[in-house]
Amino acid sequence: MRIILTFLILCTSALVWGQEDLQWWDDIHNWEGNGPREHSLIESSEYFGPNALPPLQALNGLIPQEGNFDFSALGHFAKGDLTLNNYVKVQIPLAKGLVAFNTWLVPIEYYQTDTVIRDKRRALERDGRGIAGGDFYFTSLIQVIKDHEKLPNIIFRMGFKTASGTNQKAARYTETPGYYFDVTAGKDLKNSAFSYSLGAGFYAWQTYSAVNPQDDAFSYAVRLDYKGLKSILLQSNLRGYLGYRNNGDRPMIAQLGAEISLSKQMQGIIKVQHGIFDYPFTSAELGISYRPALGL
Repeated sequence: MRIILTFLILCTSALVWGQEDLQWWDDIHNWEGNGPREHSLIESSEYFGPNALPPLQALNGLIPQEGNFDFSALGHFAKGDLTLNNYVKVQIPLAKGLVAFNTWLVPIEYYQTDTVIRDKRRALERDGRGIAGGDFYFTSLIQVIKDHEKLPNIIFRMGFKTASGTNQKAARYTETPGYYFDVTAGKDLKNSAFSYSLGAGFYAWQTYSAVNPQDDAFSYAVRLDYKGLKSILLQSNLRGYLGYRNNGDRPMIAQLGAEISLSKQMQGIIKVQHGIFDYPFTSAELGISYRPALGL
């Protein structure tokens, strides 16, 4: 009997401690206990970490003949939020470069936020710092038109993101799935080292709202490449999406980058980007891309 009583006291103490541990959050947000606290988070790019719901990378209209393995280190800087993470991507071309499959992930993310950002995002983690792991993305690319005399190169992209990201309570990842598809058309400018591409599509992800269980967005991208340098490709793009709920879900990002040839199969990657709307981060990326003769 004494053992059972002791066990009940310990369980009750743990429950009371758990309630008291979030009393600071309840006081700040006037919480009245209506549903899980996590469901009060705002699932948008403005109110989560930089890797939770970013716009997809802009394409150039062509699937590379070779596969690639990319590894990068990134820093994201915003007022009240410092995020450092690595990034891994693998792409495998199929059917002589007419189809490709790729997957990417942020394996480890370190973050540190101040109390202002913590409370703006309604995060439930009091100290505002820690480590998180990101979502898996799986994407298929299909080359619809290639090297046509008059028509642009056209790629169709479709894929989904998993709900595998961690630390939802700290507003780092939504822990909800999503899917996307888009079309990109690209073409070389006549008698020039420049090429351009335009992309448009659809992006959606699950929310915590009973009224709007999914946020739907129109996605877009504009990209310009310069290939006039011997071993360096310069690239710029403007990309984003327009969410249906208009709750910070309309990010726009401007990016500048360079791919530097280090050897026949190795390239260096340097990129900087700045959030213009609903993405309060300025980011820098440094990485390498290994491109073996990989494909089926």
